[in-house]
This record gives sequence, structure tokens and C-alpha cells, in this order.
Amino acid sequence: MTKSIRPKIKAQYVGTPANGRYLELYTEFDGMGRIVATILADELDESLWLEVEVNGRPVQVPLDLVKKAIESSATGVHSEQWYEKNVYSKNPA
Repeated sequence: MTKSIRPKIKAQYVGTPANGRYLELYTEFDGMGRIVATILADELDESLWLEVEVNGRPVQVPLDLVKKAIESSATGVHSEQWYEKNVYSKNPA
């Protein structure tokens, strides 16, 4: 697995008459600007979607689902070190 990086991310609104207005999460590293993700509205119902690129292909996830995942992660996501300290060490095999 490739090591993750945590560059500074900026949120910037982008808009054109032909594409509407959307929000980009943007960063720069290795001397290049890069779009990390885009939040956009559906043409038919204005529902909001988070768009990321997976293997060179744009993938859209409902923003409501992303919000729910973020909310539930506050209590459900932990590091391996947290499990080592709080679970494994209290339940010896």
C-alpha cells in the first residue's frame, strides 16, 4: 500500500455558466495542483454528490451518505494502536 500524505487542502468554489457552480477540494504537491474531490449538484434534482477519482474514473457518492459516515466514524473508527491499548491488552488470548 502506498504511504498516505496529508497536504494542506483548500476549498474553492468554481463556476461557469455551462457547468453551474461546484466546490473543489484542492491541494498542491510534487509541484502540481490537484483536485482531491469535488462536491456538485445533480442536474435533475439538485441533490449533492461527492465526486472522487478511482482508477482514472469519476465516482460519485451521495453527500448525505458521506455526512453520515463522518458522523458515525467519530465513535466507530480507531487506530490499530487504540485497539492494542483498549481491546487486545484487556482480552489476552
